[in-house]
Amino acid sequence: MPRPRVLYFFPRCRLCRYKVEEGDDAVVVSVDNYQTAPFTYRYGSSHVDRKWGRKIQCCSAPVQDIGRHEPAIGCHSRCLAFLTKLEPLLEFRSGMPLWPYTELIDRDSKPSGIDLIDALTKNSLERLYDVRQPAGGSIHPFSVKGFLHSTGIFRSVFARRTQCARSPIHRLYTTSIYWYDPPMSEDERRLRVSTDMLCDLLRTTIGRDCKLPTEIWRMIAAYLSLEYAITSLWTAPYRGESAVVLSEDIWATYVWIDGVAYVSSLSHDPNPDAKQIFEAGSQGENISFYIMEDHLGIRQVHISRTPPAVYSSSDRCVWWRVHPVEDMDAEFVFSSDGIKLQQLKMPSNGRDTKLRHIPANCSWSEPLPPSELAVLSLMRLNARLGVPRFLSFTINEADCTGYTACWIVPKHSKRGAALLRLHAHKPGEDQSFYQETANRGGDLVWTYMPMKSGERVDQVWCRHGNYSFDVTLALKTSMCRILAVGPFKTVDFTDSSSPWTCIAQLSTTGSDRLWLDGPHADGRAVTCIAGPMRSKYPKKPLPVHTMAASPFFKLASFHSSASLEDVKEIVVSRLEASSRKWISGMLFRYENGDETAVGDFRLDAAGKHIRVVKSSGLYLGMTKYSSRTHVSEMDIVSPNTGSLSWETFPWSGRLHWWFTPKTCYVEHSEFPYINGVIEVIDG
Repeated sequence: MPRPRVLYFFPRCRLCRYKVEEGDDAVVVSVDNYQTAPFTYRYGSSHVDRKWGRKIQCCSAPVQDIGRHEPAIGCHSRCLAFLTKLEPLLEFRSGMPLWPYTELIDRDSKPSGIDLIDALTKNSLERLYDVRQPAGGSIHPFSVKGFLHSTGIFRSVFARRTQCARSPIHRLYTTSIYWYDPPMSEDERRLRVSTDMLCDLLRTTIGRDCKLPTEIWRMIAAYLSLEYAITSLWTAPYRGESAVVLSEDIWATYVWIDGVAYVSSLSHDPNPDAKQIFEAGSQGENISFYIMEDHLGIRQVHISRTPPAVYSSSDRCVWWRVHPVEDMDAEFVFSSDGIKLQQLKMPSNGRDTKLRHIPANCSWSEPLPPSELAVLSLMRLNARLGVPRFLSFTINEADCTGYTACWIVPKHSKRGAALLRLHAHKPGEDQSFYQETANRGGDLVWTYMPMKSGERVDQVWCRHGNYSFDVTLALKTSMCRILAVGPFKTVDFTDSSSPWTCIAQLSTTGSDRLWLDGPHADGRAVTCIAGPMRSKYPKKPLPVHTMAASPFFKLASFHSSASLEDVKEIVVSRLEASSRKWISGMLFRYENGDETAVGDFRLDAAGKHIRVVKSSGLYLGMTKYSSRTHVSEMDIVSPNTGSLSWETFPWSGRLHWWFTPKTCYVEHSEFPYINGVIEVIDG
């Protein structure tokens, strides 16, 4: 008997939209109203449902390696029971759904993701793509209509398409789709707002006959928060897609969900409940649609020549899309999920030719003018991923003292390391970002790049392998240096199989910005980088040098090195874990004021400053633990032997420090070139 297909269950209920917590009872329901046996959600556990022919795997995050999607949802058992009370005629049966049994137990297929439950759905819906209506009126395979048609909702569950689209159960399934998993603060805000709203509602409706303290009403409201979330979508009126033209005034209506207003429709009808958002003829030519959205849908639509004012570009719950208008006479259609608008479907001739290199599905932490988008160069580090959501990173600020790159190294993997975040250091800064950076199942590595006084970054280069977990960055500075950081299996920068690409030519006056996809607050790796090309693409390749291979065979490791000549002061970075302490990196300060860091150097773990005076050499005490080597102690005078294995390095040549999150290798050479700071030959 073939083994059941694995079905990934991501812990967000598709009915109430709250997280499924450890120990909660959960269930999977098909769109033709068949359900699995209830199971207890525990991260990492699995449950085999024999009637479905499925092994349900409990995950903690969306899984990328999905071969197909199932027409089903995952939810709390409690929420499903409440749904049957809202719709008494809705009966959920146990047993096998109506899709072919041979597909259920296909041993050669990849694992499946439960469709319509979470951010995985974005890989199937039209919001990801620059959708253009195909000739002949055929259904686009990546459109919402094509997706719902393929899942069988239109064919198996409802007799007529119109009844399907307008039915409350269908709207509940489609309007609760999360295009991405929002920050944890959003769930906290939802619970707080819904508790306040339901508490006031209970007190005004039944509180007159039942006198209870406010605290008791809040406890009742918090307990009913799941049911309240389901009811708010269940009772919302149906809204279809909207079509508007720019030759007439445009009015918007809104629907409130969890205390947030979403655009439910756009029209030319100035009804009492609508708000005017565009006056025909007031903006002239060269206007754009600036669309503010979040994980549920569109919140605002601005139509203007310049971007709207942003109250807080650091709000991680909202993002902006920019659609310049090329044809003022075109009709603009907004798709709907049945309650609120989801995206603007640009006409086939409505894409600005200057922005062809920027995918239409990109969203930004603030609304950017088309002129700024036109100079951006974009590089995808993982082509399989969907919607890029870009956060800005300011570079070349006047008070910047250096940069730190944080990398996440997946456990039990040799693929390399992915870039998790960049940080620009300033005097007197708060160093809590080291602890606040989320970690999704990997080890973090911090590489510090000090900058010289008056030094600027002129160019940013990048190269990557087959995955986003194989990325190396290089910053070319105004002082003819290249700061290269990232994992290397060798330090052969001229390797043609992984060429360098210039992704940014920065402004020579003042600060500039890079754009990184993959919000570090969620612990996701950067999957896409965009930067401005303020001048023409450089004709010469990145001038780099070749060194020996990594001492860690077939393992992507980090490399750094520093000159041991004219060292004035040393700062040691110490880490501690599982009752073990070790030196993860060191910072060398020189007589001329320059600085160079080696190893995994963290400013929040930096110890006292050690002056290099009357020293015969640098002494490093090495410890081996479970076949791993660490630097445990450092001294500038000959130490007592003790239990450590001491290595001595003269104050000349270079110190090379290879490292991974679990081990390191330190050596000395007279080689003039390095990886961490490479001097450019041609200046």
